[in-house]
Amino acid sequence: MERIAMSQEERDDLHWLKRVEAGSLTQREAAEKMGVTARWVRKLVKRMKKQGDAVVVHGLRLLVSNRKLPSKTQRQALAILRKPDWHDFGPTFAAEQLAKRHRIHVGKETLRRWSNRCGGA
Repeated sequence: MERIAMSQEERDDLHWLKRVEAGSLTQREAAEKMGVTARWVRKLVKRMKKQGDAVVVHGLRLLVSNRKLPSKTQRQALAILRKPDWHDFGPTFAAEQLAKRHRIHVGKETLRRWSNRCGGA
């Protein structure tokens, strides 16, 4: 099983669930501490028997988004944006021109994020 790093909030929730399981805390008290309902605490405690400590980690955390664009598209777009002709294009205009000139359809915010990660385009 893959090891998942937990946030502090998830570690705290796990602590409360383990105390419920041990009998030193009621489900209602744990629910108040976690900010959820007592019914959800019951479900988590039950799931904890099957899934272990990973029960507090969201199941979609490690999955790739269905909306993620291929890395090839990112490389092509950034290569074009690095050309001298494109140096003064903002993300909105660059997105429009990539679609018009190169048929690369990328949102302006995606372009902005890619540019910031790659040291500017």
